[in-house]
Amino acid sequence: MPAMHPAVDVSWDLIVRWLDEHRDPELIEMEWFTTPATEADIDAVAAEIGGPLPADLVAWWRLAGGGFDPESTVHLLPPGQLPLGPADAIRVRAKCRELMSYEVSPEADATGPAGGETTVFGSQFLPVAWDHGHTNLFVDLRPGPQHGCVMRWDDESAVRGGPLWPSVTAMLADTARALTDGTPALAGRADCVPELDEEAMFWEPAEPA
Repeated sequence: MPAMHPAVDVSWDLIVRWLDEHRDPELIEMEWFTTPATEADIDAVAAEIGGPLPADLVAWWRLAGGGFDPESTVHLLPPGQLPLGPADAIRVRAKCRELMSYEVSPEADATGPAGGETTVFGSQFLPVAWDHGHTNLFVDLRPGPQHGCVMRWDDESAVRGGPLWPSVTAMLADTARALTDGTPALAGRADCVPELDEEAMFWEPAEPA
């Protein structure tokens, strides 16, 4: 039976409250994390992908996807990623597909069901967070039982190790739990905990128990 997680809005509220309590208000703007995406921007992503988006991703962007700054230093999501709104998701996806076309082939695509390993950044991969450059978290929209899972793309090693989370809902719940009660995020995979200084947030390996 799949694990039960709090709803997207519950987890996001916990994440935003934690950040608001711990940030330097002169350096980290809460508007980055509380401005909804427009329905037009969300629809543009669905049109680009060629199909419906997962309901939990849409719910998240309706809460905050209009204000994410992809060049900020607030790596809010483990293991150290900046959330992306709809417009930047399309931009990062295009960048990854373009890079792949040079290294493999413009016609290459990721085959197999959602959640499977691949060396190709597929047409059904939708970035939802990145680290300014070589890695991103993406929602895998290929068909299969793991449709909608969140995986990590690395320009050097592609997709290895399977999904990090089964859904956006699970990703946000894991993040909220790590922020609010100190439980390491990505337990058994990366085991990381948040660190926040005056103007930057990042994730570090948890101390051994």
